[in-house]
Amino acid sequence: SSDLSWYDWHVEHWGTKWNANTEDFGFPCRWSTYHGKPSCHFVFYTPWVAPLPIIEKLSSMYPKLTFRLNEREGGNRIDNMYVFRDGRLIKKVEYL
Repeated sequence: SSDLSWYDWHVEHWGTKWNANTEDFGFPCRWSTYHGKPSCHFVFYTPWVAPLPIIEKLSSMYPKLTFRLNEREGGNRIDNMYVFRDGRLIKKVEYL
């Protein structure tokens, strides 16, 4: 909606308030396989939480690819792994 502020738009579409930072990693996608299927492992920094809406959208745009996202946030002891395929979250692992 055009009534959304930049902050609200980012949170609604990206799941986080700022853009991702990849400068420490180079290209943010590391290709591998997951259960024998092509997989893109994203590596980047974001504030708050993992931008799950973006990964969900990408996986719906490329339904034959598997998207795996690791989320780590030391201050709140968050350490999760998400796997998307065909626009859906197919696996979430919480590491404690």
